[in-house]
Amino acid sequence: MWLDKLAQDIEAPFRMLFVLLTTAQAPDKSAAALLRVRDRDEAAADKLLMAAAKASKNQKIADTCQAYAATAEQVRLSLLRAVMILDGSPNIIDVHEEITRELRHAAPRERLDKLVERLEGWWFGAIIRALSGAATPELPVLAIEQRVDELREEFKRDALPVDFRAAVPPESIVAEMDKRPFVRQLRSIEIGPKRIEYAIRDYYRASEQRSRWAREELLIDGELEHYEHELTEAWEPRHATIAEEADCCTAEQKVALGQSLFKWAEQDASFPLRTVRERFLTHGSYHILANRYVVGWHPDFKAGDGQPENGDN
Repeated sequence: MWLDKLAQDIEAPFRMLFVLLTTAQAPDKSAAALLRVRDRDEAAADKLLMAAAKASKNQKIADTCQAYAATAEQVRLSLLRAVMILDGSPNIIDVHEEITRELRHAAPRERLDKLVERLEGWWFGAIIRALSGAATPELPVLAIEQRVDELREEFKRDALPVDFRAAVPPESIVAEMDKRPFVRQLRSIEIGPKRIEYAIRDYYRASEQRSRWAREELLIDGELEHYEHELTEAWEPRHATIAEEADCCTAEQKVALGQSLFKWAEQDASFPLRTVRERFLTHGSYHILANRYVVGWHPDFKAGDGQPENGDN
């Protein structure tokens, strides 16, 4: 792979490192041992590799051996100067402890495991996308540093980590949520399919995020209840206003009043939960409340859409 990269871009060794990481130990005085981080000797390693390439009888690597031997010496040396062998590396069981030790100052001790868990999850996702061709195969070191910096900010003592800002609900969940009371409430005021799709997405993101915070015990006692109370109190006078205006209205006018109230919740409402000011959290939480009929959009939402059916959450 490195020779292929070199054939495509002769300047590549001057811009990047070619790293081989292995749990095995390179034999003393081998080419691999001479290309470790310390006590390097690229010229000696090149001589060993050239000798191995010429002596090899392995047909599976014959093309690679020929390509290496045919490469000019200065080009080979430029490649080897960019090669770094990290042998004796931690295995998959020990690497978690190594990462935790490296990041010990990135978060309070009681939150460190959760930070490492999220970093590993991000890394595995990035690797899968790279290997599957869904993203570029290169992953800059700066991307890792940036993700660590983001997590460090999210895991301050007064902060809450955000995991679902870009989550997309699976089709099976979308189909199930389409039957929920909060969707029926939206249909009662004739909200279009696209906006209902966005509402389902925000509901999913907010539900998953709130559940994760609860599972990981990151919320202070009663914090979520206080947040929902704040959302409800902001909604109450607005709904009372449209309910008063609806006394002498036609059915179509009531729908229009409900649409105006939902437009406020959809586009203007913004209530942070501690340090989190994500749009999906406010809007998704309103849909969670609407799913329980704590809030609604139609002036007569409790009478118009009815109470939740058996089995509705």
